[in-house]
Amino acid sequence: GIAHNSAAMQALAEFLHAQHVARSRHGGEQPISVLNTDNVPLNGDAIRSHVLSCDFTQSLPDVDAFGAFLSRFVTFHNTMVDRITSHREGETEVPRTEPLPSKALVVEDLRSTLPPTLSALPGVCARTEPGKLAIDVEMKLRIANGTHTAMVYA
Repeated sequence: GIAHNSAAMQALAEFLHAQHVARSRHGGEQPISVLNTDNVPLNGDAIRSHVLSCDFTQSLPDVDAFGAFLSRFVTFHNTMVDRITSHREGETEVPRTEPLPSKALVVEDLRSTLPPTLSALPGVCARTEPGKLAIDVEMKLRIANGTHTAMVYA
């Protein structure tokens, strides 16, 4: 998960450092996108922070060059994921077994590094302007989650 020095953050830091080393030897300008669907606000920013501060990264002799590589080539996308679950047709008290859409994914892509075809997938939306993802998160928290909570406690 997204936590300081977790196995996932250490492995991601090692993978990205290997990319940095390979590109410094052989070149390469392609961007790298890190997408995470943990339901954590600003998950991309949190992952970037954990990659930069983990023990593996801090022990690197080229930590400054690695940080510059991350800034130039790696986008840690902030995302929001939600599932909308309806009820079984004719039985309002029985939830459907499959949420519709299967997943609603909103990805912040401020550097336009993701392929445009990603947004064409059902349930996927890319936000390319600053602040737009925050609006989606607020709508989810205040409208969808608030409505669900009101229904439960009404």
